[in-house]
Amino acid sequence: AHTPIYGLHQIADAPILEGLLEDLRPQVRRAALIILDQAPHRKLQPSTVVKALSDPPLRRAALASFIRHPEWVGEAVSLIRSLIASEDVVEQIPALSELIPAFIKSSEIRDLVIETISNGRRPAALRQLMLELLPQAPAPNDNHINTALRSALRSEDQTLISAALGSVQGSRAEALRDDLEHIAHSTEMPLALRLGALRSSRSSRRHRRRG
Repeated sequence: AHTPIYGLHQIADAPILEGLLEDLRPQVRRAALIILDQAPHRKLQPSTVVKALSDPPLRRAALASFIRHPEWVGEAVSLIRSLIASEDVVEQIPALSELIPAFIKSSEIRDLVIETISNGRRPAALRQLMLELLPQAPAPNDNHINTALRSALRSEDQTLISAALGSVQGSRAEALRDDLEHIAHSTEMPLALRLGALRSSRSSRRHRRRG
């Protein structure tokens, strides 16, 4: 697997490598993409990587390259937004699960995560991913987050409720106490969800006493 990469690294300059991105052989395209992102070339452009993401043999290498460039946050926002909006978004979840954590310190990415959780028209699997990623975001305790979590806690999808409970602690639990207590006392909910809601509700009381 490393032979094409080694061979090209020895003989190719940046213009040749850029031309090889159009080669009919997928192993050559992949090798060119990888080498362009390495010394001494360092010529890989974010637009090239975005294009490579739509080339199945290059997708894995393109994702790895994108994640190595935190300075590409502007392009990452556009890419993540387009993946979330795509008709086949459920198929894009593996890519989103890698891209978003790499750029989640961006306030724009954080806002995309919150917006997606709040949007009940989006697939449950996508909203569940965003709920699982939410604790990684350096997000303030603002009303937007609480609104997003409330929409998940009130969902009929128990996987969403479970994912939301994982993000509800402290001051957030205090803001969502009514929803938590509703789940905790609902005989229609599985015992695990009721206990999770009860724990979060109790954490809100502890937070209130400390405050």
